[in-house]
Amino acid sequence: MPIEITTPADKRGHSFLSEAVKDADTEKVLAVDDYKLKSLLNTLAVGVFKAIGSRDYGRIDMRLDSYGQPSFIEANLMPGLSDHGYLARCFYLNRRSSYPDMILAIVALGFMRNQPVSVMTLPQDSVEVLATGLVNTLPVA
Repeated sequence: MPIEITTPADKRGHSFLSEAVKDADTEKVLAVDDYKLKSLLNTLAVGVFKAIGSRDYGRIDMRLDSYGQPSFIEANLMPGLSDHGYLARCFYLNRRSSYPDMILAIVALGFMRNQPVSVMTLPQDSVEVLATGLVNTLPVA
């Protein structure tokens, strides 16, 4: 479930995601619509997630170079769960699902790892989201 984050240029013409940009909320957060790029980012993110032995959920950060080639930056295995954070925005932009559905999906992943969970006990939206695989940020192994 990749997203693209773009930031305004500073006084020197540099564009980067600083604390000042985050605090001012001036970055733009968009879903990645290009199918080939989205597929490439998903494949890389899931590969990194599995290679480092992660489970349940996390956020894999990448950056595109001037040729559009992604490079791995970091894995955040404890991303913020606020309703306005990047994980929640990613979930909404890619799945059009609500913040409570994101939290329920994360909880369900933990339950499924540790004990069987009846899908009958989960809200229908969560069941559908889990069934789709939650590619990047919530991989289902």
